[in-house]
Amino acid sequence: MKVVAVQAPWVIPAVIAFSVVFYGLLGCVILQGYRWLKRKAQTTQEAALEGLKIHDDPAPGLVEVVFHTYYGFIAFTHETKHEFWATPDDAREALRRLHRFNLVWGMFAHGAVLIPLVSYGNFLA
Repeated sequence: MKVVAVQAPWVIPAVIAFSVVFYGLLGCVILQGYRWLKRKAQTTQEAALEGLKIHDDPAPGLVEVVFHTYYGFIAFTHETKHEFWATPDDAREALRRLHRFNLVWGMFAHGAVLIPLVSYGNFLA
């Protein structure tokens, strides 16, 4: 005697519908988390430069600052290039703050092992 399993006709469509809804909601949650992380990181980068006299164009007594910041979460990393002119004291302070940003925010990003080394190299340069 052969035993044959019989499924209800609604099982397969219900599983497909559940999967579509589940992965759709998961995608929405991931997208909202990415947008929140991006807003928070940009706000923190702007706060790192608050109170410093930063100029877009060169002038006597100013030094050029070029620095890259990194943030992300596991599967992605976002790099921002900061290019500006500042007095030597403000430039040192800006570099210190941006390097600290990298140490805090870069630790969750893809390539977290290398970000502190690259950031410190940029800081010294």
